Amino acid sequence: MTEDIKKVNQSDHIDRISDLPINVIDGILQHLPIRDVARTSILSRKWRYMWVSIPHLEFGDEFFDYCYNRDIEHQIPNIISDILLGHDGPISKFTLKVPCYFTYRITSLYKWILFLSNNGIKVLVLVNHNQADSIPSHLFSCQSLTSLKLDQFNKLSLPHNFCGFKNLLSLHLIHVRIDSGALERLISGCPVLVKLIISRCVGFDCIKVSAPSLKVLRIYNEGETKSIFFKNATNLTDLALTMSRHINTEQGSVADFINGLPKVERLHLREGYIQVLSSGSNLLTLRNSFNSFKCVELVGVDFNRPEELLFVISVLKSSSILRELVIKSYTVPVVPPSDYLKALYLDSYCLSHLEKVNISVGTAYEHAVYLIRFLLASSPSLETLTFKVGLGLKQSDTPTLLNISRDLLQFGRASRRAEVKFVYHRLA
Repeated sequence: MTEDIKKVNQSDHIDRISDLPINVIDGILQHLPIRDVARTSILSRKWRYMWVSIPHLEFGDEFFDYCYNRDIEHQIPNIISDILLGHDGPISKFTLKVPCYFTYRITSLYKWILFLSNNGIKVLVLVNHNQADSIPSHLFSCQSLTSLKLDQFNKLSLPHNFCGFKNLLSLHLIHVRIDSGALERLISGCPVLVKLIISRCVGFDCIKVSAPSLKVLRIYNEGETKSIFFKNATNLTDLALTMSRHINTEQGSVADFINGLPKVERLHLREGYIQVLSSGSNLLTLRNSFNSFKCVELVGVDFNRPEELLFVISVLKSSSILRELVIKSYTVPVVPPSDYLKALYLDSYCLSHLEKVNISVGTAYEHAVYLIRFLLASSPSLETLTFKVGLGLKQSDTPTLLNISRDLLQFGRASRRAEVKFVYHRLA
């Protein structure tokens, strides 16, 4: 018994972690906050310098909060500089997220980027919620980059000798000021770019895309982008476009570039683009372009506008392999449903592949109810249909909710397995 106890006690002191393969240890360290990574140096001699060679460095909210709680926020630039200068080995990923409450300018960013450019940086995330600085010119020397995210920078200017990012797969620009010419040069200088996201950027009103490998394009610019042109992007499969209503956009160019994208499977359109594409001439032009859509999300549909309702129906009838449909409408009821919409369910059209539908409305529910009647009657493969309304906060909404529930239960269904979920606000 005594010998067994000794063996158990001895086994308690075995350092099993240090005997793990080095790649496993690196994986553990990469998932720890930077302060905890540094603390591992006191575990043993083997661990003393192990943390200085981890390939991923992240300085985010947790790091800045830690420094603030110890009143050493003024030392943050020096701390980051010391960690970089003391690092041993390549740095494949570097993340810097400067919070808005950090009042010191990151003047050392230029030398940090220079250091990273000489250490094989592949993934770079720079988020500056403090002050909108210019992009360090050394960034364009980081030729090993595969992923780049820039958030809140005052100006992105390309040097005259910029030769592109030959390995860049993903580019994400948020709140960045860049002119049309520089943006076009940047995109065309990334020959293997697969994913491009442009969100709330300024300085241009035209986007020209030449990216033969591009598969995902998301443009979330409320009112800046008036035209989009594709020179070479025939492999695009995922497209998201956001624009405010009443923006003076070149209508023909929007329809033309969608027509030139034969492989798009996922389409997300919001408000302004729905308004533009709902015009009669564009509807006729686009009908043959919907054949490849498998998932369509339309956000901000105005059911009071007959042309937008016709656009939704046209998308449905022209998307022969559509599997998922999402519609969101925020309008208030003004125009009653048309006779055409009320009789739509009698249409013999078959949405043979549609499996999932999610429709969300505010208080203008009547148009959506008739659209749901059509979808239930025309979708033999339908599995789930979720209908969410902005009602239920008042006791007076109860009769309306009961009527909607009754209608949803009574509507004929082409699919026996279709499940209808009715979601609304509940009074406490």
